[in-house]
Amino acid sequence: VALVAPQETGNYRWMGIAPPQGVVNIPAEVVHDGVAYTVVALGERAFSGCADLTGVNFPPTLTEIGAYAFYQCPNLRGIITIGENMVNIGRGAFYGCMGITELRFNAVACESMGGSRSTTAFGNCRSLTKITFGPHVRIIPDYAFVGMDMLRFQWNLPESLETIGEY
Repeated sequence: VALVAPQETGNYRWMGIAPPQGVVNIPAEVVHDGVAYTVVALGERAFSGCADLTGVNFPPTLTEIGAYAFYQCPNLRGIITIGENMVNIGRGAFYGCMGITELRFNAVACESMGGSRSTTAFGNCRSLTKITFGPHVRIIPDYAFVGMDMLRFQWNLPESLETIGEY
């Protein structure tokens, strides 16, 4: 684990160093020089191209996944769960992760998932066929699922949903 300079809030961003294997459990906090810091973000390209990464578990403290954080992780598979506090999922964050089969999207007020038609967060995730939205989701941001064959998906839109962004 490498820590980057603290943000104004005193929290650190998580950055990957060595390519992980198997399932990675991102901690909710890290201790550095005897001081505990909350992990609130994964850095840009943190796990990009990690061919042996098969799963990832995010802490509830995570609010941001950087651009291309899991780009082209071909063996990342199964279910990806996005927590309630997520605010931003960067462009191409899970692009090319062809083993992801289900997305459990619980972010209450996610503001961005890629940001444009050409840089969606889950582009080219060809095995992704099910998206489950948590009961408190209020926003599905612009371009969240651009480029996906939405007719293949199983949907369950929560009653709490207020805004569906541009597709």
